[in-house]
Amino acid sequence: MRNINEPVIIRVNVFSREISLDKLEDTFEPEILVTVMKASIHSLPPLRLQTTEYERDIPEVKNVGGFGRIYRRRLAKMNGFDDVFFIDSMGRISEGSISNIGFYDGERIIWPKAAALPGIAMQLIQVGKK
Repeated sequence: MRNINEPVIIRVNVFSREISLDKLEDTFEPEILVTVMKASIHSLPPLRLQTTEYERDIPEVKNVGGFGRIYRRRLAKMNGFDDVFFIDSMGRISEGSISNIGFYDGERIIWPKAAALPGIAMQLIQVGKK
């Protein structure tokens, strides 16, 4: 039995088993998969980030098509880095492979201007600042 005060990560996936490449224009009833995992809370040392040019296809929508970002994270790890840091085609910072990034100037957090998936922590920080 789970302690109700224990932090958890809840992941909700919305998908359809009925969709196929020859029926992309059809509408399907979505299926929902909910996964609950224990959250690990600990302090991390500073990360070593390798930069690379990469942009998500639809940055504001989290999707299962993560090959490009996972591949680039793997290359960064093979090069001795902890993660990869994405730069868009205009040279603007966007995000990490599994995280958002912001820069604290002593008074406020400066968020990147490039399109990126707005993560939950980023959204909570932004709402808390209003």
